[in-house]
Amino acid sequence: MPNHVDALRRDGDAVLHAASRSLAAPVPSCPGWTALDLLDHLGRLYRFAARQVRSDEPLPPDDTDLAPEVIPAETADALAELLLVFRETDPQAPAWNWDRDAPAVAAYWPRRMAVETAVHRWDAENATGTPTPIEPGLACDGVDEFLTRFLPRRRGRRKADTDETAGSTGSTGSTGSTGTVHLHATDAPSREPSEWTVDLGLAGATSVRYVHQKADAALRGPAAELLLALWGRPADLERFGDEAITRALLGS
Repeated sequence: MPNHVDALRRDGDAVLHAASRSLAAPVPSCPGWTALDLLDHLGRLYRFAARQVRSDEPLPPDDTDLAPEVIPAETADALAELLLVFRETDPQAPAWNWDRDAPAVAAYWPRRMAVETAVHRWDAENATGTPTPIEPGLACDGVDEFLTRFLPRRRGRRKADTDETAGSTGSTGSTGSTGTVHLHATDAPSREPSEWTVDLGLAGATSVRYVHQKADAALRGPAAELLLALWGRPADLERFGDEAITRALLGS
């Protein structure tokens, strides 16, 4: 398992450096944002997480309204504070998170912030220069987080939205596609999961199995490219099989 605190420090420093090259640069993978907006977003997340990891009750989002000229420095300070909080907090200390299936302990937050920061580091570097790949071990961990934590919630929300507009008899388009998708990270470290078979079932349900088997669709490539694709970024992957089911997985 990757060291999430070290990854957060490394990618947090890198995103600050990349964004600072051109704070006004548009971020193509986050439509409507500039590099400064991206830093503001991360700063709010870091301040929120630093408070939430020390509380077993849900806290409101960070609503700090900062002048543009201080956002880079404030985001750097927020990152430093969050790293300190993570190092000083018992991973098993009670701490709320929004995932009903995950233990409500502080250990939830370092991975969430490390993966979030890695993807946004890629965003910032893509906006102001040439992005470097996300480290394969962290990328595999991020793929696993997405498939087991975020995908079931997203599918469930889309099913509920579809039912409101189309009735309970079914849905149309990619949100209604069901079937299996196999994902293969070709550069996974030996101790990280490298293959996932995802069942996209009825009513938005999903299940994930760590097996290699034939599926209705498949995505194959470096772990970083799989992670970027799952989070809606452009990615260089081999794609096989039923494109409708692939789009259902990727949310497009």
